[in-house]
Amino acid sequence: MSKCYNCEKPLNKGNKTREHIPAQNTFVGYPEKYKLNRLTVPCCFKCNQEYSKIDEEIRDAIGIMNENDELQADLTKRAVESIMKQKDWKERVELVEGKVISVTFSYDNFRKLHIKNFKGLFYKKYGYPVPNDCEIQIIAEGDFDDQKLNNIAQYLTNYLKDGGNLEASGHKDIFEYKLKSLTPTEDGLITDTPTLNDAFGVVGLLIYHKKLNTVIIAAKKDYLESFSKEERT
Repeated sequence: MSKCYNCEKPLNKGNKTREHIPAQNTFVGYPEKYKLNRLTVPCCFKCNQEYSKIDEEIRDAIGIMNENDELQADLTKRAVESIMKQKDWKERVELVEGKVISVTFSYDNFRKLHIKNFKGLFYKKYGYPVPNDCEIQIIAEGDFDDQKLNNIAQYLTNYLKDGGNLEASGHKDIFEYKLKSLTPTEDGLITDTPTLNDAFGVVGLLIYHKKLNTVIIAAKKDYLESFSKEERT
């Protein structure tokens, strides 16, 4: 019996759905050839519904960031409509002489969606959900005041991009990703392995529309803490 990629709940005919990684709305307005070979994972109805409430956040951000890309015209239209329907749109949209200068988005929703997609990619690659004894953290260069932690982010990004092309869900212009295990070697480095038997954790790079990038790591808490402490000393 399969399990939900997110909450690990056993699935049956009554509660089984599938989750697209990333959400289908990030492909709005693109030709059908851009939508081929999109990744899906088994999901329970409850988790699917919970994420559907915030799935528009990344789509809206991409639509607002559009720089006259005709393929993103529909994304932009829907993003504007979505934002203007929100009760707090006046707090989110900065207007100067009737022109939109900036739009504020929820980092918390971004974080939830990035982690959702990471969990889906993890399930697709390894065949089971992220273990319960692992914590998931978003690590992005420039997000830390501590330069040493920024160096960790850069190191992990280089590690992910080394040794092969990124994979895609649908077209590479929509969503690219790479997952690698953090498996120690005899010489003190880390390498990627097909199983996680000896791994400290897994790190992933997610790229949306070649504009939004994030690096995510899933590992046991003690490893994450030691990782940071070593870099701070």
